[in-house]
Amino acid sequence: MTPTRTVSLPAGRVLKQAEVIAPVAEADGVFDLPKLKTHVLMSMTGAVKNLFGVLPGLSKVGYHATHPSQEQFADVLLDLAEYVRPRLSIMDGVLAMEGDGPGASGTPRHAGVLLVSDSPLALDAAAAALIGLPQASNPVLLAAQRRGLKPSRIEEVELLGEPLEALRMDDYRFPSRIKGNLMEFLGPWPGPPASCARGCSPRPQRSAPTPVWAVASARAPARGKPSRWTAPAERPASTPGPASTATAATNSAPRRPWPSGRTGWAVI
Repeated sequence: MTPTRTVSLPAGRVLKQAEVIAPVAEADGVFDLPKLKTHVLMSMTGAVKNLFGVLPGLSKVGYHATHPSQEQFADVLLDLAEYVRPRLSIMDGVLAMEGDGPGASGTPRHAGVLLVSDSPLALDAAAAALIGLPQASNPVLLAAQRRGLKPSRIEEVELLGEPLEALRMDDYRFPSRIKGNLMEFLGPWPGPPASCARGCSPRPQRSAPTPVWAVASARAPARGKPSRWTAPAERPASTPGPASTATAATNSAPRRPWPSGRTGWAVI
C-alpha cells in the first residue's frame, strides 16, 4: 500500500488540505504524463485532470461525492495542480481516445502527437485546440479563467514545433452525451462515499522523507525547451537521469508559484 501524507493547500479554492500519496509530497519535482482522451464528464482529460491521481485509492470517490458538478470538480483539480506544480507535463497523443472516454466505451484513435509544456494549463489549452474542443466546453479552462489563472485560452499559449493548423483534427469525436455530475458518471456506490474524502484506508506509519522525482505514469518523452518557472540555481544539486521514481541528491528545491501572470508555452 502506498503511504500517504496530509498536506496543506493554502492557495486552494475549495481544498485547504488533502491526503496525497507520499512520493508526491516528498518529491523534489513531479513530471505529469497524461494521455490525450475524451471524458464523459469533463469533455477531455489532460494534464490538469491527470493530477487527480495524486489522491490515494478510494479517497477519489469521496471527492467525486462532495464536489459533484463540473465546476466544483474543476476547482478540485486546479487546487491539486496548484499544489503539485509539475516541473514538466508531457502528453501522449500517439494513440489517443475519442468518443465516450475515458474508459472502455471510448474509441482508440491514432493521433500521432506528443505535447510538452512546463504548464499543465498550457498543455491542456493546446490539446483542446488540437482536437477542436472550445474553451466553453472545457470545465478546467473555464475554472482557470474564473480564478485568473493563465493560460486559460489558446491565444495565451506560445506554440512551438509543428503549426497547430497542420495537426488539428477537425473530425475528432467527443462524448455523445456529457454527464451532468460525477455521481451520474460513476453510477451507484454502496455506502457513504463522502466519507472517503477523509480517507478510506488506514494510514500507514510515517517514515522519514526520501527525496524523489515522482512520475505519475510512464510515457515517451517529447522534445521541449527548459522550464522558465525556476532559475537553474533553484534546481536540485544533482538531477536524476531517466524519468522514473529515482532518488535525487537534495530535497531542498522549493515548490514554485503558479504562473498566474504569464503566457505559457507548449511544444507539439
